[in-house]
Amino acid sequence: RMLFGQLGLDVSRISFESEARHTGESSVLSYNLIKPKPKEKWVLIGSAYRMPRAFGAFKKAGWNIIPYPVDFRTTGQLEFDSDFISFSEIDRVSMVVREWLGLVAYRLTGHTETLFPGAVGGD
Repeated sequence: RMLFGQLGLDVSRISFESEARHTGESSVLSYNLIKPKPKEKWVLIGSAYRMPRAFGAFKKAGWNIIPYPVDFRTTGQLEFDSDFISFSEIDRVSMVVREWLGLVAYRLTGHTETLFPGAVGGD
């Protein structure tokens, strides 16, 4: 709220969902707060590495969304030095493992309908 206010936006015109503990809950609580119409399309903006899980959760909650991933954490180049493993490489691997586990957990707990949600076609 503070950021939007500092940007000069009228925060009284913005709906904030603040009860969710994770993206799966946020997708449902936000849906109930906004109550989007069936023909409306919404843009889901989020970190690229988390977008598959977020997209799946929001789709399962009933949102008609267009994913807009940001904050890409890759240069497009495969960088691997077998002589030395840096903390940043360990951090990247850890982040990937957490997201893969998150995808599996969301599928097992019913927060998403498929393991790898897709924006086009039938997943």
